[in-house]
Amino acid sequence: MQELNNRYKKMSTYFKAIEAYLFTVYYVVLHYIMSRLNHRQFTLTFIKIMTNCQYNKKNNPLVRGLVLIMALAVPMPLFAHAIMVRSAPEANATLAVSPKQIDVWFNDKVGTEYIALAVIDSKGKRVDNKDVQQETFDQSHLYATVPTLVPDIYTVRYRVVSIDTHIVTGKYQFTIKAP
Repeated sequence: MQELNNRYKKMSTYFKAIEAYLFTVYYVVLHYIMSRLNHRQFTLTFIKIMTNCQYNKKNNPLVRGLVLIMALAVPMPLFAHAIMVRSAPEANATLAVSPKQIDVWFNDKVGTEYIALAVIDSKGKRVDNKDVQQETFDQSHLYATVPTLVPDIYTVRYRVVSIDTHIVTGKYQFTIKAP
C-alpha cells in the first residue's frame, strides 16, 4: 500500500509539472503571436505564478483554480486593436508654419498591407503627396510628406491593419494659422 501511495504521489508531481508546462507554453505562444512580445513583464509574472503554484508544498487547489481562470481569461486583452499613441503634428495643435511631413505612431506594430494616411483640408480636398510609408525599423510608425500648406484646418485620416488582423481607422485635426 505504501508503494502504491508513493507511486501516486510521484505521478501527481509529474502531472502537475506537465500542467504547468502546458499552461506556460499555451500562454507564451499565444502571447507572442498576438502581441509580438509587448507584454513581456506580464508573461514572466504568469510563469512565476504557475511555477510557484505547481511546486508549492501546500499546492492549494483554490490558487490553482484561480491561475487556470487567469490563464484562460487574461489573453483576451491581447487581441486589442492598434491605437494611435502619438502624432506629429499633434492632435488639435495650432502651428505657425507648415509641417514637412505627417507622422503617426501606434502602440504596436501594424501590417504593411492596406496602410493609408491622408491629409484633407477644410474643403474636403486631399492635400498630401499620397506617399504614405511605414518606418523600416519601427513598424508602428507611418508617415507621409506634404507640400507647403496654407493656413487652414486640416484633418489627418489613417487606416492600418492591426496585429490582430482588424482594420483600424481614425482621424485627428490640426490647424495652421497665418503668422
